[in-house]
Amino acid sequence: MKNYIIWIIALLIVWTWIWVYSLRDSSIEAIANNSKIQISSNNRDVWEIPMDEWKLKIPFEFTNTWTWDIVLWDAETSCMCTDAIVTSLDWNYQSSTIQMQWHWPLVNLKKTIKPNEKLVLVAIFDPNAHWPNATWPISRDIYIKTNSHLTPELDFKFTWNVVKTRTIDKSETDNKVSKNTNIFSFEEKSFDFWTIKQSGWKVSHDFKFTYNWIEPIKITWVPTSCACTSATIDKTELNPWDRWVLTVNFNPNLHEEPEWKFFKSVNLLTDKKLEEIPEVKIWTQIDLDVWPDAFELKSDHDDEDEHEEVSYHSITPQEFDTMLQNKDFFLVDTHIPEQEHIEWTDIFIPYNEIEDNLDTLPKDKNAKIVVYCRSGSMSRATAYILAEKGYTNVYDVVGGKNWYDDYKRNYAKNNDEKVITVNAKKWEYDKKEMRIKKWEKVTIKVNNIDTLHGIAIPEMKLIWDTEIEVDTSKAWEFEFRCANYCGAGHQDMIWKIIIE
Repeated sequence: MKNYIIWIIALLIVWTWIWVYSLRDSSIEAIANNSKIQISSNNRDVWEIPMDEWKLKIPFEFTNTWTWDIVLWDAETSCMCTDAIVTSLDWNYQSSTIQMQWHWPLVNLKKTIKPNEKLVLVAIFDPNAHWPNATWPISRDIYIKTNSHLTPELDFKFTWNVVKTRTIDKSETDNKVSKNTNIFSFEEKSFDFWTIKQSGWKVSHDFKFTYNWIEPIKITWVPTSCACTSATIDKTELNPWDRWVLTVNFNPNLHEEPEWKFFKSVNLLTDKKLEEIPEVKIWTQIDLDVWPDAFELKSDHDDEDEHEEVSYHSITPQEFDTMLQNKDFFLVDTHIPEQEHIEWTDIFIPYNEIEDNLDTLPKDKNAKIVVYCRSGSMSRATAYILAEKGYTNVYDVVGGKNWYDDYKRNYAKNNDEKVITVNAKKWEYDKKEMRIKKWEKVTIKVNNIDTLHGIAIPEMKLIWDTEIEVDTSKAWEFEFRCANYCGAGHQDMIWKIIIE
């Protein structure tokens, strides 16, 4: 009898332990159920790998995008020619080497990724592992299991063509590998000084970042969007996985600034052509606690003063807009990646390819050329290069398209508002088409005659029952539709707006 009781107690203990453990597992699974890991750039095409060169390293940055921890478990590669490691951005954490299962033991990472934490997987491929018969297009994968139901297994994939000897320039391969890769990881890309006094001294902020690429890189220039802002970097030649500091300085008393909050931008230019130029921003608003004549620059500032050896002109968005009224210049958009161009743009030339495309510019080096980008840094670099090349009449739009659009938007607000009333009834609007000038301030009011129709603009993701302010910042056309179901002819209630 006593043994029977002991067995019952033992079984109860085991059952209780299993029940508690299952609750623990279900709790973990419930937390991880909606968790997701995002790989910033996957399915990487490396293009060409020669056998007569050393192993290639390919980084993949990935992030826990959820609000709960995610755990990385078993990891393996798809072939013995490929190894991998997982590291933190600062290299304080580095996993064991991940290899192909069956050839080597399976690696259990047991690594917890905190919310918004970023890690880097570095794939290491040996082109000579299958020598001498592996000269063909190949694809490889690295797999990592997680406790997330949304991403239960991560698959880092890359493809390439193995050749015995390189047939293309190595820089082209580097550019192909680095395309869309976040090779500079900044701890923050924007900083707000809030309100600072004009009488105050210069302020500064340090932007810390990690260089994530597999080969050394050189910082060739750190341009800023305005003369009031300067920047320095503690080292110009960066090695893989180094951590460095970009210091940005701002002078609130150099020249007059906008009354509202504004930003200045800083870029890192390198000896490698990058798909996207690294950029940070500082934000502030000036408390004008002294008289305007206290500004160090007594007239409108011109960034050409910073470069005594070359000369180009910096123009404000207002000056640029005035010049557009009677356009007598060649207009170049230099921003990469390519953006929506300002109307009347003559050509798009990436700022870092300007020297290779001088033949597309006016033959006369005295011809007037205006350059712009998104925020001012790339066009400023372009203006400097053109001036060095002997172009004597170069203009740079300060603040780029961002500031120009802001100017046009504020200009439109200061002009009379146009109110357009449209009558809506089953199953039609009393207007079929309407033309509006770009930058006009327009409000459309709907007179719902028989029932609630309203207006919807799918392209702008807007729905309104009685009134809507139209975005006229760009030239385009779109359709208004009935916003509320009103019967059999609901889908036929359409009219067109054209912004020109």
